Amino acid sequence: MARIALLAYANDMKEEPLHYVEQEIKEVNLYFGNIKNHLNPDILISATKEDLFRYFADHGPDIEILHFSGHGNSMALFFTKDGVFRKEGLAELMTFAPHLKLVFLNACASREIVEVLHTPEPAQPQKGVPIVIGTHRPVYDKVASEFSIYFYTALTKSWPIGKAFDFAKTFVLSGEHFALFPKGTNRYVGLKRAAVMDDDEDEADDNGIFPWGLYYKTGITDEWSVTQYLHDKYEDNIKYAPNDDLIRALAYNASRLYSTLAKEKDQLIAALYDKADLGRKELDIEMENINDRFNRRNLQLKEINDLYAAYIRDPQGLSDIADKLINTFPLPLGKLLQRMYSFSKENLRTEDDYAEFLELQLNFYEILVKLAAATILSDLLEVYGLKEKYNRKVVLNPIQKEIILSYFRQTKDTEQDFDYTSFIEVISQVLKENLKDETEIDAFVKEYLHFERINTYENNFFNSHMVIKGIKAKIPSLNTTAAYIHHCKLIEQGLINLLKELFFILQYKMVVIKNVEAIRKRNVLAKTYFHRYMLLEQRISDRMEVMELQSLPEYAESYSVILVKEIYRMFEYLSLSPFLIDRNVLCEYDGVDLYFYNYTEGNGIVYKSLTSNERLMHILPETQEIDLGAATISKTTLPFIEEMGSKTDREKNRITNRLLQLHAEFGYYRSKIAATPATVESTTPINSQP
Repeated sequence: MARIALLAYANDMKEEPLHYVEQEIKEVNLYFGNIKNHLNPDILISATKEDLFRYFADHGPDIEILHFSGHGNSMALFFTKDGVFRKEGLAELMTFAPHLKLVFLNACASREIVEVLHTPEPAQPQKGVPIVIGTHRPVYDKVASEFSIYFYTALTKSWPIGKAFDFAKTFVLSGEHFALFPKGTNRYVGLKRAAVMDDDEDEADDNGIFPWGLYYKTGITDEWSVTQYLHDKYEDNIKYAPNDDLIRALAYNASRLYSTLAKEKDQLIAALYDKADLGRKELDIEMENINDRFNRRNLQLKEINDLYAAYIRDPQGLSDIADKLINTFPLPLGKLLQRMYSFSKENLRTEDDYAEFLELQLNFYEILVKLAAATILSDLLEVYGLKEKYNRKVVLNPIQKEIILSYFRQTKDTEQDFDYTSFIEVISQVLKENLKDETEIDAFVKEYLHFERINTYENNFFNSHMVIKGIKAKIPSLNTTAAYIHHCKLIEQGLINLLKELFFILQYKMVVIKNVEAIRKRNVLAKTYFHRYMLLEQRISDRMEVMELQSLPEYAESYSVILVKEIYRMFEYLSLSPFLIDRNVLCEYDGVDLYFYNYTEGNGIVYKSLTSNERLMHILPETQEIDLGAATISKTTLPFIEEMGSKTDREKNRITNRLLQLHAEFGYYRSKIAATPATVESTTPINSQP
């Protein structure tokens, strides 16, 4: 769907019915067909005030024109079912449609409403509707309908708005004098009857002043054309290079992250010189260790930093930077970024091209926020465990607790609407509050503690989620190339805003642990741990080699997806299970098939594949009674997943036991949070400053 012209008609039957509203509906809607590629009409018939609020909640950012026809007076519009809508409330509602360009109030005596629509908040004069058409006295139903019809007849033929207004005015005045004020129903209602009465023709003429007025804010002129405005604003596919802004922003963030880490390295080296007990040789060894670890961990970031610096000096192309970024992102995101970037190398032309590109963008967004949510929740659960170890309690306020539990309680019907940005920011606040006085406990991913505030409407992190969520809901109704291009651009900007906060993920490595075995040589007490693992970074082939590492003095979590800071120190890790799992770990396959926790279903958990929304994996335990002769025991089993039909009984038992372990972990963590007493000392963390 293109941008929206909302046509709201209210015929309050408690007043005199308006007989020409239906004709106005049909004809205005017909004329908008001339510019359907730019602006689609959407009609609210017999509109109530509640209808208008619901519509703005769903489509506010897409509304460019609002037309109202019905009863009104200088203080309010009158909607169906006693819906008196005072002008102050109307003006405030209009602020939720930031692209609203024109409001046409085809009701009596609406001139006084114009002022408050232009500037709903005197302290913020930049807000308000740029163009308003209103009346300064009563208008009669038939004439009001005709004026509206002929105004939109011209406006939808790309005429400038001033010329369209004059065209409709000429039609009204082209008849005999009484045609301006014929006897009949007017569009005026209120506690006081109209000052102009039907039988007072001298006053009715009002010195020949035309009832309607066209009122502009500063900077708008009679030359404004709705089609030219929308064409300039949205049909700029020639100017739009998909992903270029995203790649530039990612490269900038990588450069900024690398500079921050380099400063931290320099601070560590500087601190060595303050240690009086270090000799020259020991100092050199420590410095070499710091430099070596820094270079190993941040080699890819350094390469992106160098490429970006070269690009700033000579902006030739982004392909080298894009390739390096693709190979640096964790596999699910890297693979999607690779597919998205391939579109920017092609000449996107058709609606179908942009529709496919938009779907890739939405998939990237979903994986990004779900990965961030799984990471920060896993970090919180680690802090829970460490707090228990030191006999300290985790502090939550009631709203924080409910938001965290809502993640575990997602259902098939609610998971599409889950707000991951609020979830991420709330947990960041909980971590910050619980670690501020700690000396022995720290978060694994410290960057989550840098969120300065929880969701506010000025917060780009939150707003980007809301914009992308709204676009996702509208995909079935998009039907023009211009509409797809516009929404692709909005999503790209949203991803830029989200990654500005989440980009630090590139300094961590995601790893699938296939198996861990303890190794001890004869007559040697010390053990080493043999790890079979896969590093989840984008590769040319989807089938990745299994890496082997034998020299670790400690071990990571077997059959899991983990996050590590350094690949050679995997025993320092953050487990993302049971919120992120690899089905191929269960089935002993050397590829990667990642699944995110999606929702709960009764006593079970449902996971969704990162590569297909249609591929789900259910962990739905079943209890069986086993007869042992004199007694019976209960045994928990699982229905077989797809690949298990060809497995041996031993393999089936191993896979079943691992899935049941994940199920038990999920329930344990949910119960742990539910059992945490909630305090009320903290401030409410949603839409307010912390």
